[in-house]
Amino acid sequence: KTLIPDMDSTFETILSTHKVAVFSKGWCPFCQRVIASLTDAGISHEVIDLDYHPEGSQISTDLRGKVGRTSVPQVFVGGELVGGCDDTLAGMSDGSLKTLLDTHGVAHGL
Repeated sequence: KTLIPDMDSTFETILSTHKVAVFSKGWCPFCQRVIASLTDAGISHEVIDLDYHPEGSQISTDLRGKVGRTSVPQVFVGGELVGGCDDTLAGMSDGSLKTLLDTHGVAHGL
């Protein structure tokens, strides 16, 4: 008998598999900005494009349920929500993102 994993586990699996996960949509300029900023800072990250992921619709629903937001991007480090574009860029500026990355053993150039 084949078990079909519940969709919520896909969201949780993404968070547990990738130290830095960015839930995004390719057309979103804020997503593009945060992804470019993470790349420029030497932060390895996984981008989950909700428009193209086979379970994107369900992941979007799970994401809304977990963080109470419908906007993208949503950035997670070590399974902890950093937030959207403004939150992530602010964390890069004020040092809070560096602290979170260090806590989770993520290499970076901040």
